[in-house]
Amino acid sequence: LDAWVTPPVYTGLAPIVLADGSEAVGAGAESFRALSVPERSELIVRTHAPQGETVTLTTSRDGSPEAKTIEPKQGGSEGLVEFNVALTEPVSADVKIGGQTVSKWRFDLIKDEAPTINLMGTPTTTPRGALRLVFRADDDNGVANAEARFALGEGEERNIAPLPAEASAKVEADPLLEPPVMPLQLPRANAKRVDGKATQDLSAHPWAGLKVRMTLIARDQAGQSGQ
Repeated sequence: LDAWVTPPVYTGLAPIVLADGSEAVGAGAESFRALSVPERSELIVRTHAPQGETVTLTTSRDGSPEAKTIEPKQGGSEGLVEFNVALTEPVSADVKIGGQTVSKWRFDLIKDEAPTINLMGTPTTTPRGALRLVFRADDDNGVANAEARFALGEGEERNIAPLPAEASAKVEADPLLEPPVMPLQLPRANAKRVDGKATQDLSAHPWAGLKVRMTLIARDQAGQSGQ
């Protein structure tokens, strides 16, 4: 029996070996292990059953009397049985060969927290009038990217929206009036803590001189965002 847990690539963690083929199989040799693994990890179980022994893997959630039977992976070599289970919630997994439990594992999940990002001081301008931001972003597994987004302040729409020539005329959206987006360059990719600076000249944008709301957004490798 070979079994291991593969954490998500972005965690940078090595696979966790549960069984390496050296364990005895049979009555009295059953093993049990409880461990915590990163959220979105994958459990992989492989075993050989050359004599056609029945191999099953079932999972069950806390407090649930019902067990879910996992279907083996198709297309493997003769006698090889492989199971793949995405660990998206705390579960127990039970491997049986010929109806006899050989290994049982209990998995608790280490939650992947969403990133956080904050301004480190009041925004300033360069001598040429470009916007300058100093920010800090944090994530338990590394910050993938960050940006600043802008929205018009309350009542500012009337200062840029063209008035229709007739009451029934429609004001078409002007692509130049799309809200600006300011990428926040990260000094180091996928760092758990990022102290960064960003500068961008927005003086040519039609919103220049208007009151706006700025929101900083950071994302991690799992696609989660925080602001």
